[in-house]
Amino acid sequence: MNARHILIISLLIFSTGIVGAEEPHTGNWSNVAISPEFGPRYDFGTAVFHDHIWVIGGHTRNGYFWGCSGNSTCDMNDIWSSPDGQSWEKVTDHAAFSPRSGHGVLVFHERLWVIGGSGTNDVWSSPDGVTWTLETGHAGFSPRSDMGVADFDNRLWVIGGGTFDNLKNDVWSSPDGITWTEITNSTSFSPRYGKGIVVFNDRLYLVGGTGDSTYTDPVTDYTYISEGGSKDVWSSKNGLNWTLVTADAPFKYQEFTPVVSANRKIWVIGGGNWETLAKHTKYASPHAFSEVWSSPDGNNWTLENEDPGFSPRFLQGVVVFKDGIWILGGTDNYRIAGDIWSMPLPGLARDMETTPTVSGNISPMQPVALATTVQSGIDPISWGLLLLTGAALGYCLKKRNHYSGNA
Repeated sequence: MNARHILIISLLIFSTGIVGAEEPHTGNWSNVAISPEFGPRYDFGTAVFHDHIWVIGGHTRNGYFWGCSGNSTCDMNDIWSSPDGQSWEKVTDHAAFSPRSGHGVLVFHERLWVIGGSGTNDVWSSPDGVTWTLETGHAGFSPRSDMGVADFDNRLWVIGGGTFDNLKNDVWSSPDGITWTEITNSTSFSPRYGKGIVVFNDRLYLVGGTGDSTYTDPVTDYTYISEGGSKDVWSSKNGLNWTLVTADAPFKYQEFTPVVSANRKIWVIGGGNWETLAKHTKYASPHAFSEVWSSPDGNNWTLENEDPGFSPRFLQGVVVFKDGIWILGGTDNYRIAGDIWSMPLPGLARDMETTPTVSGNISPMQPVALATTVQSGIDPISWGLLLLTGAALGYCLKKRNHYSGNA
């Protein structure tokens, strides 16, 4: 093999990044657990805290406010955690806060937080998921459910949500969970609940949700709050001024939009809408989806996977955990899911943090060019073979120069 042949092989290796190894790709979802111990549920809170996935409260029976005995809504206040998504520990059967669904759960200042839900406006926090402190029994914002919550600009944020007959498009923030400031009582997007809120590229993003409370069934004359759904995307750098990114994203209308940020993209995983009556729905079936979409800017969207393997669902938990995106539970209107699925993301970049060009888990002893390429998806085996090929090329050139008298 002469130097020219080696050079061609080297260029092919460099351009593809593949030598006897699979090319990293998106969309390989795996079923992590079929029936985890916490059981089927939806509209619960989930977060990643102390290297565990946490499941907090939620609803456990078919139908949002029906299907339960007496005046119960089948809401829970149990707490579960898992280091791997397979083995689950019940942290407590009954937390200090009341049973609830539609509450906000997030991590802020090294504590777990539970905000509102089931028409409440209390705020709780915990250093370990076991011991809970009531930060305020009545926050400045009105009682609400299915609002957006976020950790942004070193503050807690509550965006929209509401109760059955009182939807909001206000925005509130707090530095400590106790004192809340109303940033605006009516922002640019319409009053809504169920939207996805995510922090991405140092901005707040709102995706989907519904505020349609004026659909009246032509037979029953009942006005439904559900089945609104939307496909708009908004963003804000300060929570006050919101910019419409797109009014018509390509995914289905979403009343409940499961959103997460990872690998420098916004992801929408499934989602859906509550149905009204089978013969008098506003939108044609189906009302639950399993498509996976991603966007680098909230405006341009790519259908990553049309059939990822898990059943259509909404009101599921979605988290970034162990270098991948995970979904837990959810409902499709008729059944409640309890299974868990995950999708690995090669070279995962966590967009909720400022991710450097060279990932922090790459040894500083590695060359920057190699580390950067590994993060972007060219595997170490290909790089090793590339380096060996380069060495062979150098050896051949040296021999040629030697025999030509140029050594």
